[in-house]
Amino acid sequence: MTVNGAVARPLTVTVPVGMSLHEVLALAGGATVDDPGFINGGPMMGGLITSLDNPVTKTTGGLLVLPKSHPLIQRRMQDERTVLSVARTVCEQCRLCTDLCPRH
Repeated sequence: MTVNGAVARPLTVTVPVGMSLHEVLALAGGATVDDPGFINGGPMMGGLITSLDNPVTKTTGGLLVLPKSHPLIQRRMQDERTVLSVARTVCEQCRLCTDLCPRH
């Protein structure tokens, strides 16, 4: 499991299923920002984590730690109505997909 972003010591470590995400974050030295947000997985497809008390599961891809003011966290905190409204519109050429995609 990879722990990256605003942490003291970014790392990739093997952890047992069932270990709390709080314990995993502690292995990386904790968050380096006040009031962080957490994403399970990567920046493109990862989901917002609401509690670090959740355990690591076999589908846990990683722990991405970012300030809550970061656009990736803000985007995931939008209500469903806003997300659906944006999804119905055409691409605005904002470059977000290009900037985040590892293929570019």
